[in-house]
Amino acid sequence: SEKKYTIKDKIALEKIYGTYNSPTNNFDFEAQKIELEPNVVFDTVEKSLIGSGIVNFEKASILHKDTPVFKIEKFECTIDKLIYPKSFISLKNLNIEASYANLVIKEDKKLYLFSIFPLLTSEKKDTNKNSINIDNAFVLIKNLSFTDYSLKKKFIININNINCLIKNYPSTVYPEGTLAISGNINNVNNFNLVGNIGGDTGFS
Repeated sequence: SEKKYTIKDKIALEKIYGTYNSPTNNFDFEAQKIELEPNVVFDTVEKSLIGSGIVNFEKASILHKDTPVFKIEKFECTIDKLIYPKSFISLKNLNIEASYANLVIKEDKKLYLFSIFPLLTSEKKDTNKNSINIDNAFVLIKNLSFTDYSLKKKFIININNINCLIKNYPSTVYPEGTLAISGNINNVNNFNLVGNIGGDTGFS
């Protein structure tokens, strides 16, 4: 019909740069190449989007105050279902390979991912408004820098070759998925963590 448009054309973009600003988060994003294979329907009356697709990009970075805080070598994502503005997304497969990422505890004694996004907050999330499901995800981070600025003397540690495997987060069938993480600290001490993960329950 006239009010609905189907988008199926492949899209290739090169040398992308963007900025995100909000009252709480500000960061820049850049990528050498992005490839999109959408299969979505846009409703011009309802201003809604529903469908699926594939997203691939390489050589990308998230920057905070002009400093790279997450360097992505390869990102591959198969989207099973996307609904907007309901903000629901279901990922069939997610594969991320990164050369660098950081975690910091700032002077406010809160933990931040990429120096930007607060973690372990006590705020209740509206799971009906925003929802994400991941069937399978693999994340490789070659170097993760952890810095604690809340101490009198700044503390820094490097965690290397982190392999993270996530299954069913948070599953549409089960309330929890599984998480397995391995790596080594300062290229010396190995570690392995295995547990369950959920949107409401966190890691256990």
